[in-house]
Amino acid sequence: MATSGAVTWAQPMQVLRRTLVPS
Repeated sequence: MATSGAVTWAQPMQVLRRTLVPS
């Protein structure tokens, strides 16, 4: 459960971080 939640959250979080911080 924790792993699935983390993966599901990591996907959109990484996209948002890249959009917010286009390094």
